[in-house]
Amino acid sequence: MDGWFSYFKGRNASDPLNRESCHYWSLLTDSLLDLVSEGIVQESDVDSFNLPFYDAGEEEDREIVQKEGSFEINIIETHEHLVPYKDSEEDDDETCRLNFGEMMASRKRSITEPMLVAHFGDAIIDRLFEKYAHNAAKYYIAARSCNKMTVNFVVSLSRK
Repeated sequence: MDGWFSYFKGRNASDPLNRESCHYWSLLTDSLLDLVSEGIVQESDVDSFNLPFYDAGEEEDREIVQKEGSFEINIIETHEHLVPYKDSEEDDDETCRLNFGEMMASRKRSITEPMLVAHFGDAIIDRLFEKYAHNAAKYYIAARSCNKMTVNFVVSLSRK
């Protein structure tokens, strides 16, 4: 393979701690702490869990590729779009809230499940993401009124 193409989430803000980069990850923390309060997970296990996460900005992506040196950048496109909180105008708020929570839980589960299972075991996973869906549904109420933007990058590289 001589080239590489990818589509991934990023950020526009220069501050890597900007909330646009981490609000959905905070919901995972909240969900783990819910399991602590239920006695399902030990707080020390949550404290020792490290899930490295970082949304890079476009300029950082360029610098990394140039510094590594094996690839030439063909294209980096930045795409901003509003996070949709309704599937259609006919959806009522309760349906949207629940669907949003389940969608976000499914997305985060697909990314994090292997790491979570390795640290906590598989017995907590279903309950954890039920909690995540519930917490994301609560977040939906606040988020739907703020026109949340998300940023994605399309990157095309060729081997030098």
